[in-house]
Amino acid sequence: MVASLIPRTLASSPVGKEFATAFMQNSLPRTSHGDFKLIISGFAPNTSVTIYMKRPAVRAVTQVNDRQTLSVTIPREAEMVGTGLFDNAVTVRADKDISVLSVNGKPNSVDTTIVYPVTSLGTEYYVITPTVGTDRYREFAIVAWEEPTSVDVYLKGTVTFQGKKYYRGDKISIALSPYQAVQLQSEVDVSGTRIVSQKPVAVYSGHTCVSRQVSCDHVSEQLLPVSSWGTNFIVPSLPFDTEYDIVYVSTSQNTQVEARTGMSRNIRALGAARVLFYGIQGSTAMHLSASSGIQVTFFSDGGTHGNFHYDPFFMAIPPVSSYCEAYNIYGQDQFENYALLIAKSSETSGITLDKRPLRNLQWNPVPGTEFSWASHSLGRRYTVHVVEHPTSPFGLLSVGVGNEKAYGSPAVCAKDPCKALQCRAKETCKVQNGQASCVHEYKGTCQVSMSQDVQTFDGLIVDLQNPCSYTLVKSCSSDSNLVPFTIEEKSSEIDSEAAFKMLLTHISVYDYNITISRREGAQIMVNGAVASLPATLQDGKIKISKNDGLPIIETDFGLQVMHDNNFTVVLTLPSSYYGATCGLCGNFNEGRDDDMAYPNGTQASSIMDWVSSWEVPDPTCVEACQGPCSACDEGQEELYSHEKYCGVISRVSGGPFSACHPTVSPSEYFDKCVLEMCLNRGDNDTLREIVEAYAAACQEKGITTVDWKTLSYCGLVHPVLQMNEILIPGPAQTSTQNPTGSLMYQYGTSQGDRMNEKSDDGSSAEITISVPFTFYGKPYRSLYVNNNGVVSFGVRVSQFTPNPFPLDGGSPFVAPYWADVDNAKGGDVFWRQSQDPSLLRQCTEDINRYFPGVPFTAVWAFVATWDRVAYYGSTSSK
Repeated sequence: MVASLIPRTLASSPVGKEFATAFMQNSLPRTSHGDFKLIISGFAPNTSVTIYMKRPAVRAVTQVNDRQTLSVTIPREAEMVGTGLFDNAVTVRADKDISVLSVNGKPNSVDTTIVYPVTSLGTEYYVITPTVGTDRYREFAIVAWEEPTSVDVYLKGTVTFQGKKYYRGDKISIALSPYQAVQLQSEVDVSGTRIVSQKPVAVYSGHTCVSRQVSCDHVSEQLLPVSSWGTNFIVPSLPFDTEYDIVYVSTSQNTQVEARTGMSRNIRALGAARVLFYGIQGSTAMHLSASSGIQVTFFSDGGTHGNFHYDPFFMAIPPVSSYCEAYNIYGQDQFENYALLIAKSSETSGITLDKRPLRNLQWNPVPGTEFSWASHSLGRRYTVHVVEHPTSPFGLLSVGVGNEKAYGSPAVCAKDPCKALQCRAKETCKVQNGQASCVHEYKGTCQVSMSQDVQTFDGLIVDLQNPCSYTLVKSCSSDSNLVPFTIEEKSSEIDSEAAFKMLLTHISVYDYNITISRREGAQIMVNGAVASLPATLQDGKIKISKNDGLPIIETDFGLQVMHDNNFTVVLTLPSSYYGATCGLCGNFNEGRDDDMAYPNGTQASSIMDWVSSWEVPDPTCVEACQGPCSACDEGQEELYSHEKYCGVISRVSGGPFSACHPTVSPSEYFDKCVLEMCLNRGDNDTLREIVEAYAAACQEKGITTVDWKTLSYCGLVHPVLQMNEILIPGPAQTSTQNPTGSLMYQYGTSQGDRMNEKSDDGSSAEITISVPFTFYGKPYRSLYVNNNGVVSFGVRVSQFTPNPFPLDGGSPFVAPYWADVDNAKGGDVFWRQSQDPSLLRQCTEDINRYFPGVPFTAVWAFVATWDRVAYYGSTSSK
């Protein structure tokens, strides 16, 4: 894996389409009206922006154009007060790229922060809170996006949550529903607190109102995940401040940090989860460099400027690697607003403000670096400026001070380097050293067991019946930027237990042929010679090693081949190869239905044909199945022999093809049909193709047949039935009888139902269904039962506000009803899949009764029941 070969950090871009934020408690709760705002900048014409808040229910739609900035007021109820769970997080969605700046203000207490898009969020963070000042509370907040997530908080200070007191060293486990936030407050410093989440979350940190030299001021900043930390930082001081301010440095692992101010150098070795602080004063700048990623935060102590006193503020310092070539910077009303610039000393003359050169700036060199820094006044009113350099990335910080108030934050990149970069389907653009690059979003896994079971990247499971060599996976893309590779597997002879075992793995990559023997000792050979381990090939592009005696092959583009203790081969591949692979591991496109493709790219007609097509020439290959082979059990043969399936071909009395039987024997087509239906798990397309083939053979002989497509045969067979499109309330119980005159089917634990977890906007895990469900022409093999009344395919649906149908480009789902459900308040969500004969008879009768024009026979059913579930915000269980 790339990540394990080359340590690196990737800067987060502030430009995106989806954002999650929250307004932490500012000063004393609701002592005065809050001035909460989002400042939104557009990068394309006619950009539609929608802002949501769940409680109170808010949905506002606005529009912003290219190079336009607008301010959106957020209701005062957005403020989170105290420690607890909150449903007033704010989400922003746009149809084109935007940037968002948050302003959390009250009279004499205000701070700003960049709001980073969802694509920049992560799963590991370290909290930083001011260590000075004694008033009120240090605080941090965690905000979930559209999926529920669990969050573990490893505390560095005392916190009381949900009535229980937690101490330094304790862990709090929190379950967050979609769009939900948690705010934790403490009277002591909680810097170094580690946050680990199951899904990406947004994290904000600060202080309700920190007091220092003057009155108190709210401070807050959105934190970046550990994956986006940097190793090289420049921290300018405030041009008007003669007092000491504080620079905090946070670590996630053992790290050596060097700090340089003027001619002074300080080198410290820090352990994991440590926080170190330095003083910075006057016209100096600090240069920080580290052996691994660190988080750097600036804390202004407050002070005097002219004839007024200003309050403290908090500001994240961006790493040099995240510098941009253009920024938007905002001046606020009733503040002295400043831009702090950090640029390469040789490029300072190229920086412009609103297309005009910035002249008469006093540039101060940063010792030990190629950079200089300067400050520029932006005046005392609300303004929007663009600061640019045509070719060289530079840093820009936005600060403002006023009477008993202050703010600070990094400026917002105005040109997203990712905008000009076209990434592949499952890649995300990240910025490093001002340059954009595409990074895979996730990694897929294909597995091959010793007993010859293959599980594809997309989850299809295949049993290889012959002791042959097979192509497991190879790159099948014309994209020249994807590194080509091939992986093959070979089985042994039949062992003493008459079972074939896969024993050899062949890997071809970068002109090397690597063979792994899965016999005892796991010998590895490279180009025919035994390899001495560990080994590095092709200037580090391939690494070969062993872990606990088990071989591991890693490449620089993210391919990994390893074995577990049972000698199962585990192939891991980055999502950069999404849809770009072929072989028995499938095409890696998140869908199992098209995994069975021949080498020429066309879909295979059966599993056997597909597997055979990927055999590698091998003289030792022996067909395991000699003579007639049956892939069906008795129950399947009986089912698919029925006239609603393959029996339509052989039916004599009244059958659509009976006139053709004397001329074209139906037996060969019938037998093939039953076999293929078993192999393909009752797939309707398989049935239709074989019946069409028999009809074509009859027509070739001039035999006129009944138009079988208009009858209740293959074209109208629907093996899946969703049972909750009609819901009639019934009494709440774990086993419900079918109410008289009702379409409510029996449900509950006594019927074998499973239950969803009690969660606001929650969902089941992905449910693999035993029979494909064809929905609007596309077959699906899994689904989700969502608490909000939706059965969806391919993705959970946590959205609680119904959209009008038809949905343009939305996720496919069946909506018996669609509402804002919180079954933690009351009620249960049950589901099961079944082939119980009595249930199928009832389904068949009901569908034929209410839809008499569509003859129907149910062979499988999925029953989902929302039993007296409560609506969100309910004060009772209703």
